[in-house]
Amino acid sequence: MYKVVGRIGGVLLIGLLVWLIINDHIINQEEVEIDLENRMNPDFNEEVAPNFTLNTINGDNITLDDLRGQAVLVNFWASWCQPCLNEMPAIQSIYNTYGDSGLEVLAVNIGESRNTVEDFRTQFPELEFHLLLEDDIVADQYMIINLPTTYFINPDGTIEAHYRGELSEEQLAVLVEEILPEG
Repeated sequence: MYKVVGRIGGVLLIGLLVWLIINDHIINQEEVEIDLENRMNPDFNEEVAPNFTLNTINGDNITLDDLRGQAVLVNFWASWCQPCLNEMPAIQSIYNTYGDSGLEVLAVNIGESRNTVEDFRTQFPELEFHLLLEDDIVADQYMIINLPTTYFINPDGTIEAHYRGELSEEQLAVLVEEILPEG
């Protein structure tokens, strides 16, 4: 008798735990929180994004000021950085979703050689946004202290937000929607 009651109690307890986990997951999916305050670099106070010109791995030059009129996501990353690698598919998905709405994505590699970035591109051929080679000056201009760090730049060239750490696709979508050109 006690074994039957114990098993029923165990099954009920497991069912309750599963329900709580599923319910918590559903609730957390409904509200995408972005803790910008704790992820902002307090020393960075530029209103207008510092301009830069960097080389792509294809040998082209990209100048940030030439992208005025578009929303720009600038992601600082490295191939050895696991959180950077984790968010690359999410960034590509966001680019796929919002690229036709005026979003440009610039992925600025920090401290790695052209060969390393080219090897990375070979491993991830699905990435369609620009992979840029850093010259150490841009990382200093943007006060990059950890990777990944992502800046969200309005079409007028002002910085809407920046975030230190890995972002989910949902978080990226919320921040990108804030910077898309109107109309």
